Amino acid sequence: MMDFSSFNSKSAKKWYKKGISFKKQNKYKKSIKCLKKATECYPLYPSTWYDLGGVYLKMGDNNSALDAMERVKKSILILRR
Repeated sequence: MMDFSSFNSKSAKKWYKKGISFKKQNKYKKSIKCLKKATECYPLYPSTWYDLGGVYLKMGDNNSALDAMERVKKSILILRR
């Protein structure tokens, strides 16, 4: 069983919302910075990884996008346990 006590979902949501806001403004570098911060606060939030992958795709970074999408799958599998 994974220890979730060190995760901060409240901070993750704050960073996620900032990242999405920057994404909507086409400020992709700022969006990536915020979404990465969200994953540091709560690495098992699939939506954050999904949106991070989407931003990487917009920037043409296919390898990072693929990595983020793999993290979506991993986080869902862990949360289902």
